Amino acid sequence: MIEKFLKKQEITKLALFKHISSNSFVDILHLTDTFNLSKSSIKRYIYDLNSLLASDPNTRDFQIKQNESFGYYLAGSNDEDININYLYFKIQLIFFNNSAIFQLFTILFNSEPITLIQVCKEISISENYCYRLVKKLNNIIKPYSMSISTKHNALRLLGRESDIRIVYFVMFTSIYQNLEWPFITISQKKAHTLSSFYNLNSYQVASTTSRMDFLLAILENRIHKTNYIQPMPACIDELTQVFVDCHDLTAELAYFPTNYPLIKNSTTEKNERLFFNLFVRIIDSSIDSDLVKITIGEKLAHLKHPLTDYYLALNQQFLKTFNLSNSKKLLYEFMYYTILHHVYSLYTCLDYQQIIQTNNFDYFSNIPEQINLFYTTFWDNSNVPNKFFTNYLHVCIQSILTSLFYIHKKNYLKIYIQYTKSSLGKTLIESQIKNFFNPESIQIIQKLDEADIVISDSNEKKINEIAYFFFTNINNNHSWSKLLAFIQQELFNLYVTPPID
Repeated sequence: MIEKFLKKQEITKLALFKHISSNSFVDILHLTDTFNLSKSSIKRYIYDLNSLLASDPNTRDFQIKQNESFGYYLAGSNDEDININYLYFKIQLIFFNNSAIFQLFTILFNSEPITLIQVCKEISISENYCYRLVKKLNNIIKPYSMSISTKHNALRLLGRESDIRIVYFVMFTSIYQNLEWPFITISQKKAHTLSSFYNLNSYQVASTTSRMDFLLAILENRIHKTNYIQPMPACIDELTQVFVDCHDLTAELAYFPTNYPLIKNSTTEKNERLFFNLFVRIIDSSIDSDLVKITIGEKLAHLKHPLTDYYLALNQQFLKTFNLSNSKKLLYEFMYYTILHHVYSLYTCLDYQQIIQTNNFDYFSNIPEQINLFYTTFWDNSNVPNKFFTNYLHVCIQSILTSLFYIHKKNYLKIYIQYTKSSLGKTLIESQIKNFFNPESIQIIQKLDEADIVISDSNEKKINEIAYFFFTNINNNHSWSKLLAFIQQELFNLYVTPPID
């Protein structure tokens, strides 16, 4: 969704900047081939990027330059460290702030309802162009069940309130990246005083703190304009209430609902509290301690409800099928996450992660075939009512199960070490490996045939398909560097893309 607010040239310039800044030196011929652009276009785009960097006091010391071989590279003054991500997001933010359609998107949030004439004056555009922008913006937000009404020459956002809040939260946090405060109806300082979340350890990081500031500012803006969260379907209201009863996150909002007397002790207040509890956990489940998660999972496991019965059976079978621990604590953790995401997905039907991805990106593509087959077979043999599920939800739960599997599956990289050039060589290699890597992910074994990788100072003939590293000299730093990189790659293969037994 994000890229639809930018021009094609701006997207290319951002990609060009990322490519150059991520490499030491980049030849212009490589850039013309990579981006399918002429040399003159590449040079013009780099000139534009340098102009943008020079226009901001915080980035003017950084420029894309050429070395004596005409290779492009990103340079800073006084050999200072370059925060590439900061520079990238600063350039991106400039593009968004200059985008008329994104300005309209922001104005609608801060000033809705607003007349067409007021919008034209604020963005300095004609009425005809404004109508074209509204049409284009409607096409962008249509997949998220949102639209813009122009009835009586007044612009107003239409859609499910939960979807509107989620879209603006994800868009604003992704685009502004702690660089600017996008809200005009409430200052960041005031938003920061609305909650006591910041006393928690997990909220000591600036990005986590600002994310909560954004969420509170959105809540404050929407409720003051009497835009309230829609009621939860009865079939999931009871499930969400379990999370609230165990740990009500709105208890951290000292001002709620005293700032909103119209909703006090009403169904509207209940809906707002339920949604807040649900969405905060989706974006940061660490808000619940492990003990709270287990408590919630246990209560869900004992709740008589078609969905809890389904997930209790599903999770028990999953743990058994994939040889995970059969402890009650792990079962309750699975109950916590699967039902949390099910309730959220059934309530909003909006995938907040997909909002910031490109059209061709599918982050569900990592679901292993074995988990897909397990889930599909289990679903086909269940009798839970179809009203509780959507096609997207099935894939979402498979993704959650995949993540939980990788978290709890204990994998070990089994290493066989053979070194004869020094009596301490084998012991030194083993010691250094344990210093550099988590000992819980490494097993040093004594039988070559059981090894995942072999480290040896000799040519080993009988290692079949085992990964092999020829270690020539324990006194050579370059050899150590290559060995550690080799083990790191094998650990990556084991943990990031592990096979499922």
